[in-house]
Amino acid sequence: MKQSIAALLLLLISTHSSAESVSLDSINYVYELNSQHSFDFAGGASHHCGSNQYRVKSTSSESIARKFSIVLAAFIAEKRIIVNAGDCEGDRRIVGWVRIQKN
Repeated sequence: MKQSIAALLLLLISTHSSAESVSLDSINYVYELNSQHSFDFAGGASHHCGSNQYRVKSTSSESIARKFSIVLAAFIAEKRIIVNAGDCEGDRRIVGWVRIQKN
């Protein structure tokens, strides 16, 4: 019975989650907004929100600073990043986590 409940919960979570891992081969720009909790960047091909722009948000200034550093390092070093991209906010996709990867 516990396995059935766990399987059902897993199925519900996976079908309701709109976030996906997206690999971006290049970053075109990084833009720090006048906010301590978000910044924008652009890269890769256009997504379903209508642009190639992404917005990273966090309630923690330490977390947003780390994510900004990762995206900026990828931009400077021309490295690939992988992001957890979710819903749209206007023409930007909202990003959860960010990971830098060698090309």
